[in-house]
Amino acid sequence: MKIVPSIRSLISVRCLGALACILFAMPLPTQTVESATQSLLEKAHTFEIRGRMDMAAQTWQQVLLVDPNNVDALAGLARSANLSRNPALAKIYLDRIRAINPNDRNIGHVESMGSQASQTAQPQQARKYAPAPRNPPKPTVTRSPQPPSEITEGTATPSRTLEEQRAYSALNAKNLPEAELLFKAILTRDPQNARALAGMGYVRMQQSNFAGAMSFFAQATQSGAHDSSLEAALESARFSSLMADGSTALNANDLATAEQRYRSALAMHPANPEALSGLGETLLKSRQSEAAIAVYERYVQAKPTAPDAWRGLFIAQVDAGHAAQALQTLNRIPPAVRAELTRDPSFQIKVAAMYQSENKLDLAQDILEKLTSQQTTAGQKPSAGVQLQLAGIYLARNQPQQAFPIYRRILSEDADRPGAWKGLLTALHATGRDREALAQIQQIPPAARSQLENDVEYLQTIAAIYSDLGLSREALNSLIRVQEYYATARTAAPVVTDIQVAQLLVGSDNNAELYHQLLLLGDRRDLGDEQRRTIQMIWTRWAVRRASQWATAGNTESSLAILKATARSFPDNPAVPRALADGYFRAGLPKHAVLIFKSQNMTNATVSDYETAVGAALAARDNEDGETWLRNGLAAYPKDAGMLCVAAKYEQGRGNKKRAAEYYRASLAAQPPGDPSVELANKLSQPLPVLPPPVAKKPRDLATLLDNIDTPEVAPQSKPAPLFLPSYSNVYGQAPVQVLLQPSSTNVIP
Repeated sequence: MKIVPSIRSLISVRCLGALACILFAMPLPTQTVESATQSLLEKAHTFEIRGRMDMAAQTWQQVLLVDPNNVDALAGLARSANLSRNPALAKIYLDRIRAINPNDRNIGHVESMGSQASQTAQPQQARKYAPAPRNPPKPTVTRSPQPPSEITEGTATPSRTLEEQRAYSALNAKNLPEAELLFKAILTRDPQNARALAGMGYVRMQQSNFAGAMSFFAQATQSGAHDSSLEAALESARFSSLMADGSTALNANDLATAEQRYRSALAMHPANPEALSGLGETLLKSRQSEAAIAVYERYVQAKPTAPDAWRGLFIAQVDAGHAAQALQTLNRIPPAVRAELTRDPSFQIKVAAMYQSENKLDLAQDILEKLTSQQTTAGQKPSAGVQLQLAGIYLARNQPQQAFPIYRRILSEDADRPGAWKGLLTALHATGRDREALAQIQQIPPAARSQLENDVEYLQTIAAIYSDLGLSREALNSLIRVQEYYATARTAAPVVTDIQVAQLLVGSDNNAELYHQLLLLGDRRDLGDEQRRTIQMIWTRWAVRRASQWATAGNTESSLAILKATARSFPDNPAVPRALADGYFRAGLPKHAVLIFKSQNMTNATVSDYETAVGAALAARDNEDGETWLRNGLAAYPKDAGMLCVAAKYEQGRGNKKRAAEYYRASLAAQPPGDPSVELANKLSQPLPVLPPPVAKKPRDLATLLDNIDTPEVAPQSKPAPLFLPSYSNVYGQAPVQVLLQPSSTNVIP
């Protein structure tokens, strides 16, 4: 059953709505308008008495919307503009009052207020400073001035009444609620009472309501009070208001406003320690170190016994990179102040950072170790920042064993610390634990890894880890990303990075890129002697490889030409002949190789040198020299798999199969375990064999189909890109830090 509204009800509602529209459209009676205006003026006056000049100005604006020529509202807005230090706006309102009534009493009051403001204003010097902070600033407010015992009265002002005396007695007794009630009672009967207005100003000052204090002092001046202490109180209220605004803005991280307020306060009192402290903290927090230095120098001169002044100056100099100046400041600090700052952990951390930047790592380490020891003894937990700083110093001083437990402890508590991951991997690599480092990479959370992949130092570290594990392709990829980073920044990559890239390219088949890289290195003007010799060896290794390729192809003439040209190109490099000996051996000229090795000092020979020398001696049937080099090589590298394999071949060549078998077993035991994922990647990266098409179609079983891929639609058109599959097993070792990852996270070795 539907409920239908009554037609009469609908008609009644519509009629009432129409009647309401008519009533609202009718103009208000004149009496109603005047009543509303007076109510707004009283409301504005109440706001002004309470010191809420902003609310009063809004109310006066509402009055002008109803009555554009209301002189009381215009005068109030002129007073508000003067208090806001906007004389141009105040003049606009005064001109409107003059147009209405040139003799209005408000004109003189507002103009006298403006002249007093101009007398007390101080010139401001705008200056740009630049960045840096650490310590949060403390809100600073100047002490409120004490009310004078007597306000000087004008000729037309009667003597202080008994009620006024009671109000001032309550004010001097610090009974602010009673004083406020008494002053307000006087102002209710006599709104222009100068002594009561001044008294309310003092009340607001002691309540730290400086804007309200300024309003009351200005009104007292307009009402005829001309006491010098009142003028000083008005200036103090303005200064304190700026300081309070600066402190509020600084605590709210509104640094631009805070700087403006503190600079305005210093324009009034250039040597005020609290204003200097506030501005200095603001500049530090906004990372304007250079500007902060100048401010703190003034602070130190104004108050030499203030620890905050010396702390701020020292921190600003360290953050600006002026370690030498910071050290001088440290020596200038008075002994009593220095003793107090020594107990400040944040200051001690900065002192350690200063020594660290000056490469005085022992001093920095000593400070941080004492700090962490003191905090631990006191039952406090040293901050992660201090521990990371100390671990970094350990790494810089080649003490990775001490850095490692710090990084592991921090990451066990908080895995989202990219800097700690980078330090941990560096410590593992420095101690030869590359397999654990590679396993550890897989434990880095995705968020931290995304940051690290843009960190040059991290990329260089994992490149070194990959390289030492024989993963040349992965190492090369990491170093190429380092080069791309510097190319984007339009600067040259470090020489060592470019050399490492060239060394890795030698082992690849990318001859064009290797040639380009070597040409770039040849154009550099910042190479040291050792780096030049390293580059010469890269050329030599490349030449030996190409010579070997020519020899394998049966072109012995081209092979010898390359080797001889290499010898002529680098006659002063003692490492080149040994590399060329390897080339001669590969080219099928073992006697040439033996002659080169016999002319060399093999004291510092590498495993590769011994392997080539022994192999060449065996091929040249020079058993005497071969046995000498073999014994020397085994003595130098007794557990090297390659050296043991050479010994096995040597014994096998001599017919001693039992001895050869022992060496082979030792060689296999010395070899690192293979990674199944790497083997799979190598298998997949090999091109498919080219097989002739079958003569006739014959049924084939599943095993045959999977073993022989010879159909055109399956065979790839080009060589597949090399793959690298991360190992999720413990082939490389156990990761020192185990991180519990989300099931959806994907952890791929970069």
